[in-house]
Amino acid sequence: MASVNVLIAINGTHDNVITPMAAGEYDRLFAGSHVDRIYRASFMPFKKYIRGPTGIGGGVTQGLASALEFLWQVQKAQPGDMLQVHLIGFSRGAAMCLELANWLSAPSTLAVFNPFKTDLTAAAYMTRLDRGSINIRALGMFDAVDMSFYMECDPIHPRVERAVQIRRAGWHSREGWTNVGDSSASGTPHGAVRQHWPLIGTHGAMGGQPVNGDIPIPLARELLTALGSVKHPRNLPNWSLATVRWRQLKRAGDLAKAKSEQQRLPRPPYNAQQTAIDLVDFHDLLRSYGNIDYMMNPAGISAVSANGDLFGFPGLFWIFQDVRICMGIIERFAALDRKASADALTLMRKGLGPAFPATL
Repeated sequence: MASVNVLIAINGTHDNVITPMAAGEYDRLFAGSHVDRIYRASFMPFKKYIRGPTGIGGGVTQGLASALEFLWQVQKAQPGDMLQVHLIGFSRGAAMCLELANWLSAPSTLAVFNPFKTDLTAAAYMTRLDRGSINIRALGMFDAVDMSFYMECDPIHPRVERAVQIRRAGWHSREGWTNVGDSSASGTPHGAVRQHWPLIGTHGAMGGQPVNGDIPIPLARELLTALGSVKHPRNLPNWSLATVRWRQLKRAGDLAKAKSEQQRLPRPPYNAQQTAIDLVDFHDLLRSYGNIDYMMNPAGISAVSANGDLFGFPGLFWIFQDVRICMGIIERFAALDRKASADALTLMRKGLGPAFPATL
């Protein structure tokens, strides 16, 4: 029986909450991400790239079914061969890879399929597959998270040969998300590889998109310390500069539009009393975000909502571009996030070893 290498690469959730994102737009947003790079550089004779789901999980079942259909087609093309399957994913795409690994490793369909949750199309392809001729050689997870009704995920099945998890840590990025893929099932053989590396960085950095998503909460706190109290007259000029930029972003609606309009920062009329009043919204928002430790801060503002209102990590460069005291702080955190992203790919390559499915 010959062995045939197969790669399934599933990327992360996109920004649309409900409706699927157009393929071209998705590909532009995720260009250069770790999953995208691995897929493009893969030497596997059979490989499939699957775009991630919507914010609420739309597309999860379709993506799983698409992966199973692909494997079925490969088995038809390679009758009698052993498929050495490599799964690489980011975010919810990594959770989907974990789900597939468990489905394909289990000896019985009934052991992995919940009839109240599982997509019937996926179930149909599972019944057609010869799982005795499928081996999960590699499961690479870049910060696997799952909030989908349709997946069970944990724990990693004992028959998965090598599993590597690169996990965000330290900055409260995506605090409160359901992390999966960190535990192995009982009976996992001694020779099975189970690597887990936490890295200080954002969720986006783990997937190869540093400085592109969440604002690290320690960064928000350092900015607040650097700017000082809005109640102190000597601190008002810097707060005013940042607030004007923030309002420009709010008016434009997004960073790309604000940049395209080439808005110039007006010199704000300086009246200490009026400026203090104008700054309340922005100051309170940043302060609230900096106080978030466990998804919700004491004021009840969610991390996701506050991060969005601040326009995320990229928005900070726009908001504080005229405030010298803050730019050095932001650049330092950005450099750390870029390093964490590079380290994530290096460690994935190290952990999977000879089973890493690409030449990078």
